[in-house]
Amino acid sequence: MNSPYLLIPIVTILLVLYLLSGLLVRLNILTRTLNRKLWNSALLITFLTTGFLGVLLAIQTNYKLEWPLVKTMLKLHVDFGIALAVVASFH
Repeated sequence: MNSPYLLIPIVTILLVLYLLSGLLVRLNILTRTLNRKLWNSALLITFLTTGFLGVLLAIQTNYKLEWPLVKTMLKLHVDFGIALAVVASFH
């Protein structure tokens, strides 16, 4: 699997969503509290997904298991890690 990680698309999409949510707060369409809850939920989801996939990959490595989805799990782990870092920087 030689496909690159989705660094630029993930950062761009999350930045646009963050700016859009900030605009919606300024226009009083979203409350500041709801906006914070949404981004805290995004932070939780990216953290749990990254952590869960990391644990699965560690188990696979430690016990030398042959799981067919390892490369897909690794790519998802890294992509969610990128999203986690971006959302954490907003936090």
